[in-house]
Amino acid sequence: MVAEAADALRAAQAWGRAIEIDGCRAELRLAMQLRAASQALSRAEARIVALEADVAGRDHTIAVLREEVQRVYREGQLHLEQLMQTRSMRLTKPLRDLGDLVRRWRR
Repeated sequence: MVAEAADALRAAQAWGRAIEIDGCRAELRLAMQLRAASQALSRAEARIVALEADVAGRDHTIAVLREEVQRVYREGQLHLEQLMQTRSMRLTKPLRDLGDLVRRWRR
């Protein structure tokens, strides 16, 4: 009977160690998964920072291009106005001269 009790105790201890070992393995697997997830999160955060910097750079480029387009548009408008004034002056003087000739002729 003592031998049976000793065998039962050894079996229980072995079973307890097996459960403990399985628990440790499960904890180890979980720790490895957490580590992998943490590394993936770090990589994702680094990528987000890089993308934010890229977007900021593109926003700056767009702002610079927008300013350049507006400057060129204003210069074009000014040039067009100057051309229209010059053209108007070129047309006005000959018409005025023609009007003077017609008035002289009528007299």
